[in-house]
Amino acid sequence: MHPDTEALIALSHCDTAVEALESEYRKLVKAIKASEHQLTEAQKSHDATLDELSRLRSEEKKHNRKYESYLKRVTTTKQLIENGTAGDYDAALNQLSLCKEIVDQEETSLLELFDEIERCSEECDSAEKLLAHRALQVSNRQGAL
Repeated sequence: MHPDTEALIALSHCDTAVEALESEYRKLVKAIKASEHQLTEAQKSHDATLDELSRLRSEEKKHNRKYESYLKRVTTTKQLIENGTAGDYDAALNQLSLCKEIVDQEETSLLELFDEIERCSEECDSAEKLLAHRALQVSNRQGAL
């Protein structure tokens, strides 16, 4: 075989190898961009669940303060009735009844909030795991590049 033909064949093989590497490089760059996008979305999801968890805990504090306040009113009103120092016995009984009703409502609200907080905490944990997975995925793909 002629030396120029051998050189052309070798050059053709090199060109094919270069094209294959360039194609692999483009695929890796595309995969990295996709992974970075997924990482960004995972971060947004994680941030949203943290915000929701914070909102729920704030709401829990509000309901808890109201619950404690009305629970004290129930205790105070009971003492006034039992001691006979309530100015108007019927009004004190009505107040006691209303306060107990509010305490029950707040207790129910708190129980529902506890369930929501637990659900949201689980979502937050899942979002953290996904975020860590996506970050590792981006890192691995950048390492492969």
